[in-house]
Amino acid sequence: MNQKSIELLVLLATILVLGSSTCSAGFAPSCVPTIPKCSTYNGAACSVCVKGYTGPSCSSCAAGYSLSGSACVPTIAGCFQYAGTGCSKCNPGYFISGSKCILTIPNCVTYSGSSCSKCATGYTGTSCSTCASGYTLSGSSCVVTIAHCSAYTGSSCSLCAAGYSPSGSACVPTIAHCVTYSGSSCSVCSTGYTGSSCSTCAVGYKLSSSVCVSIAPTCTSGQVLSGTTCVKAIANCTSYSGAKCSVCGPKTVLYNGVCFPQPLYCQGYVGNAIGSDCGSCDPTYSLLGTTCDPTWGVLCFGSDATGLCNLCYILGTLGTDATTCNPAPPF
Repeated sequence: MNQKSIELLVLLATILVLGSSTCSAGFAPSCVPTIPKCSTYNGAACSVCVKGYTGPSCSSCAAGYSLSGSACVPTIAGCFQYAGTGCSKCNPGYFISGSKCILTIPNCVTYSGSSCSKCATGYTGTSCSTCASGYTLSGSSCVVTIAHCSAYTGSSCSLCAAGYSPSGSACVPTIAHCVTYSGSSCSVCSTGYTGSSCSTCAVGYKLSSSVCVSIAPTCTSGQVLSGTTCVKAIANCTSYSGAKCSVCGPKTVLYNGVCFPQPLYCQGYVGNAIGSDCGSCDPTYSLLGTTCDPTWGVLCFGSDATGLCNLCYILGTLGTDATTCNPAPPF
């Protein structure tokens, strides 16, 4: 083969190579490595990714798209977990409807798309945020309206309007002098009043200046007034509690509601128990054993019938008051 034939063969081979449009597997039309999800190349780099993808290697999901498995799919608001192009699990505060997530509306029973078509009892509006007629807001809940109620605690009335008082779960017109209500009537009136409207004075009371006051009874001889009742008089008693004495007069001691005389010159029993020893004596008397004797000192030898000192030891002389012994003057 001559030189001219060889040159012709080389030219033919070059034309065949340059004219080829087929690249090996894994290479793009320009015979550069293939980038998944790339639609337009710029040399070996991707200049335009398939819709839903972004980045130099088209490996990230574009804005408005989320990863589902290994694919980028249109983002579903409130979706936590995808299944293909739909949602299989929603974020808290959403619920799944078909393949979408719907924002939960508090107190909504039935939805129509993303709006509420039926609210729970007591609520109204497309967002169920308004109390329906006959209901009142208590805290963050709608409760049954209680007529004449000014403040609620839960579903109960904690404060009735002026001129009204609580009766069970209702507010009823206030009845003067009523303590406990039964419906709109009074079941318990304050002391001195009676009747379902507490407008009548009870037995033992009379009306005075529009007020029921106690009628003090007239006690017979041998009786005293204890509160509003006549009771049997107790000797030396100065204050009563029911039919018993609660406070005794001087020189007496209280025991079981009765006043007993104290021993001569004694101010009180030990433990205030009748029959026990004397616990304290009058001034100028000293407790000697269980009795009260004049404060004579050690020089007194004897006393008269009244208990006064009238005889002194040899080292003492009877004082001018004739009740005490003074030391004898030195020799």
